Amino acid sequence: MIGLEGLVPKIRVKVDRSPFVARHRIAWITAFVVAVACVIVFPAAAQEDFTAQQTRLLAEAEATLAESPTDADALLWKGRRLGYLGRYDEAITVYEAGEALHPTDARFARHIGHRLISLRRFAEAEAALSRAAALAAALPDETEPDGLPN
Repeated sequence: MIGLEGLVPKIRVKVDRSPFVARHRIAWITAFVVAVACVIVFPAAAQEDFTAQQTRLLAEAEATLAESPTDADALLWKGRRLGYLGRYDEAITVYEAGEALHPTDARFARHIGHRLISLRRFAEAEAALSRAAALAAALPDETEPDGLPN
């Protein structure tokens, strides 16, 4: 067997114990702990804030709708707020009621289609979005408010 003692250099690791390195090691550890907290703790808190805010805004939308039960915008906002909370079936019910009251308003069919996509009901979504496209074909493009930061 051939000895490798002379062929492979010895690797020496020097551990620097100077105050400068120790201070930076502590800073790195602190940064790591903060990063972990941002990933684990803060999103949960942000989700709770979002849910609370959207619940409050849903109550406002419901109050507005109670004052004007046939108002298209009030119906749309209630449906949006339900959707933001993940209550897609309820949102679809609101949009269907709006579509029954306003059969020529393409927004209801479009929102129904989007919420059906959220529920993975793609064939129904395609039908709703086709209705929306047909209703909106002659209308100019416009930006619709959505209530969430983009």
